[in-house]
Order: sequence, then C-alpha cells, then structure tokens
Amino acid sequence: MLDILIFILIVVSLAGLLYGLFGIDVIADTTSQYEGRFAQHASGKSGSVIDRKYLGNLLGNTKGSKRKQNIEDALKKIEKNQSRKDLSSRLQSSGLNLDPMRFIALSIALGIFIFLISGKFLDNVVIKLSISVISGFLIPNKLLDMHIKSYHKKFIDNFTPALEIIIRGVKSGLPLSDCLKIIATEAPSPIKEEFYILTEEQRIGITLEQALKRLYRRLPLAEVNFFCIVLTINAKMGGNITEPMQGLVNVLKGRKKLLDKIKGASSEAKGSAYVLGSLPFLISGGIYAMNPSYLSILWTDPKGIVIVCGAVFWMGIGVFVMSNMINFKY
Repeated sequence: MLDILIFILIVVSLAGLLYGLFGIDVIADTTSQYEGRFAQHASGKSGSVIDRKYLGNLLGNTKGSKRKQNIEDALKKIEKNQSRKDLSSRLQSSGLNLDPMRFIALSIALGIFIFLISGKFLDNVVIKLSISVISGFLIPNKLLDMHIKSYHKKFIDNFTPALEIIIRGVKSGLPLSDCLKIIATEAPSPIKEEFYILTEEQRIGITLEQALKRLYRRLPLAEVNFFCIVLTINAKMGGNITEPMQGLVNVLKGRKKLLDKIKGASSEAKGSAYVLGSLPFLISGGIYAMNPSYLSILWTDPKGIVIVCGAVFWMGIGVFVMSNMINFKY
C-alpha cells in the first residue's frame, strides 16, 4: 500500500511539473518570444489604475526646484498604493509568460518532491508533510518575488535613457508614437518588450490612455505611474511634453544616486545579517556531517522535535527583524 501511495505521489509530481513547464516562455530579445505575452494582455480588461490625484502638481505653474519637489512628493504618494498581492498581477509583473494554474502546479509538484525526498531522512509523517507544504508555498513565491524585483530593477535602470530618447525625439520634430516605436525596437530588455506591447496595442486600435493603463497593470511602479500620467494629460490637453518629461528624468536620476548611497552605507549591515542568519545552519550541517548520531536525537526524540521547533521559531523572528533592519525604503 505504501509503495502504491509513493508511486501515485511521483506520478502527480511529474504531471504537475510537466504541466507547469509546458509552454513557459521567458521574455527574450526577439519579437516572436513575447508576442504571446502581448496577446495575453491585449485580450484582458484594463482597470482604471492611473491615479489622477496629482494633476495639480503636474499642471501647476511652478518651475525649477519647486516643480522637482512636486514630482518627488507625487512619486512618494504613489509608492504607498502600488503593491500588488494577487498571483495573477505578480506573474504579469514578472515578465514571465506563465499563468497562475501552471505556477500552482509547479508549487504542488515541488511540495510532493520535497515530501518524497524528506522520507529518506525523517520518519515522522507530520514533520515531512509540514516541511513539504511550507517549502512548496514559500520557495516558488520567494523565487517569483526575486525575479519580479530583478525584472523591475532592470526596467528602472533602462527607463531613464528611454525617456531621454522621447525628449530628444520630440524636440527634433518626431511624433510621440514614432519615439515609442524606436524604444520598442532599439532599447535593451525589458524596456523593449514592454514598449513593444504598448505600441502593438495602439496598432490594433487601443487608445494611448488604455494602453498606458495596461502598462501600469503589468509594472506597478511609481516611475511608470508618473510616466502614464504625463502622457495621458498631454494626450488630452496638449502642450509641451518635454518639460514634465525632463522633470521626471531629473527625479529618476536623483533617486538612483540616492539608492547607490543607501547600498553603500548598508552593505556592511547586510553582510553581517547574512552571516548571522546562515551561521546556525552551517554549524549544524557541519556537525551532522562529522557525527550524525550527535544531532539525530533532535528529530528522533519528541523532546528534540520540540527544541527544534522552538529554535526555528525564534530563528525566524530574528531573521524577520534583521531583514526589516537592512531593507531601507527611500
């Protein structure tokens, strides 16, 4: 009976893994590799996500440092409301052509795989089940969050040069649509892919405002939100777009300089936190490798299991506190 159960778990795990991996396409540099993602977003409904709360800041007659301060204040307010928690929005923000069902299938397959592997080291079914459920939930979500963060960082790093292309193009007499097409073909990834989707949506008849709403749904960033607001206002009211665009460029450059300073000042604290967080696991692994019987009592004896659970609980609290101490917001 146990062999049959293990066989069923293996089959389910492999089936989930194959279903999750089938058809996954990470956006690459060629157009053919992200046309599928464009079709996915073009068929969806777009919500009213562009915040018009800060039109006064954008349309005011302030100049110079006052205008720059207004832009910075608007960006800070936008950041408070930009978090997206649902799985579908997170997958859209990751740049992966992956639907929620495939992601869930991969998570289930990973949990079952860990359950089967842990059976070689643990005899307690409750502990094995707990480890597999927690790992199947935490590991894929953590990897997804890391990929989203990396994708957003690459976008923001290349966003300022893209805005400068628009400014130079408009000043030289090119229409805004042509400037967007230049970015969609010449800019590095992931700017190229996102602006390709933006221009293709306009080509099939979607208005600029709706296309910008979809862009912000995919990338809920303060910089993207402000960019969408500037273009939407300009499309409806006209005027010189280069001035507010140049103000946004100046703010983005200042934010990048501030981020670099924060990274330099916090690098030592982050290094210490990583060492302190990994030290108990490294020492335990070394002791177990040299003398397995010395630590095996911690998961073979009921009292040892309680000690391990308590240690993991307090270790988790310490890691949580340290992670909040080294993650600076700016």
